[in-house]
Amino acid sequence: MNRPRTPQQLLPEDLHNLKLRALQAVQGALAGCHPTNDTGASVDFAAYRDYSPGDELRHVDWRLFGRTDKHYVKQYQAETKLRAIIAVDVSGSMHFADEANHPAKMTCALGLATALAALLIRQGDAVGALAFAAAERAYLPPSSRRGHLDDLLHTLLNAQAHPTVAPQTDLAPLCQSLMERLRRPGLVVLISDFIVDPPSLEKTLRSLRSRGHDVAVLHLIDPAERDFPYEGMVRFAGLEGEGHLLCEADLLRADFVRLFAAHCAAIAAACHHHQVDYHVFDTARPWVEIVRAWLARRSQHRPRRRLRATTA
Repeated sequence: MNRPRTPQQLLPEDLHNLKLRALQAVQGALAGCHPTNDTGASVDFAAYRDYSPGDELRHVDWRLFGRTDKHYVKQYQAETKLRAIIAVDVSGSMHFADEANHPAKMTCALGLATALAALLIRQGDAVGALAFAAAERAYLPPSSRRGHLDDLLHTLLNAQAHPTVAPQTDLAPLCQSLMERLRRPGLVVLISDFIVDPPSLEKTLRSLRSRGHDVAVLHLIDPAERDFPYEGMVRFAGLEGEGHLLCEADLLRADFVRLFAAHCAAIAAACHHHQVDYHVFDTARPWVEIVRAWLARRSQHRPRRRLRATTA
């Protein structure tokens, strides 16, 4: 019987010293490394409030009392364990790879999901997986137990649809599934090539952010989608049931490149508008290198806090 693999075994060595932190307040039941809306004991000062009978004297700011002759109590940002769901697009377009020397978008997505899950579990956080296309295809509830990483990878591998019959991406069922799965604010990581209508993505992001979720969008792009390097007569095969198309690639290149750039710009704009962490992953680059750059950049942002008002 095979023993479950540990996060350290599944993490590439280049990612061993990194953490995946929430960028905004989350809610949880255990002490951890992520900011929460609750106030409590921590080293991170949050705000002052008026002293009330029964408050511990050790929390009174005596220096401020000396200047104002009033008693104020220090409040600190409590920290919590995180509940996260990594949602992976398993639609037909995710199987695309133009060159044999770099992996398909699906391969990159599975590597990303596994690495991020390993980081979260190593931190003691609970992480789940949701595979989606035209509808939810598989779901694994968040957990941090031993062996959960193997279950998560197994769930995503089994959810992959065959590229010749795979449906298109539909974000409406995904949004509904996420709303039902995460009752309290947590982290949602969306991994996809986002071949969707930008308004549908914006609606999904608006719904998730209105519930207080920290959302990260990881946009997978094959270089051929961006540059359209084909020449002469080319026969293209649809990966989501569109059939075949025979065309003169040179005549299409300029319009295709322009339209694809505009589409990506619309995806990025939707994310920025809703304060969503957006990052592009080029499948021709080693995904470990890009993950490291993304996590390093993310760690430099100070978490957004939304403390509840406190009355005396």
